[in-house]
Amino acid sequence: MYRSVLITPDGQETHREHKTVRESWDAAKADVGDMFDVFWGVYDEKLRMVLVDDNGHAKNLPRNERATELYREGSAYPTSHFIVGNAVVLLDEELW
Repeated sequence: MYRSVLITPDGQETHREHKTVRESWDAAKADVGDMFDVFWGVYDEKLRMVLVDDNGHAKNLPRNERATELYREGSAYPTSHFIVGNAVVLLDEELW
């Protein structure tokens, strides 16, 4: 099983399991869109790959405070940038 977490702008975290790598990526793309950006964030005290909508700011999607926290914790430099829209955390290294 491959695990991921969907984090929505309202702070909800939905833990999911997928049978295949393809199923995991398809679910992530359904949540964030085909044009996605990737960053490294700290989730559950480990560095994880996080996917977000690459056009989220242009679409005026709502701010995602939890995803912003992950982004800033994983960033090598201080930043004021924030994440908008849904974020999907890929928990298993095989998905990267």
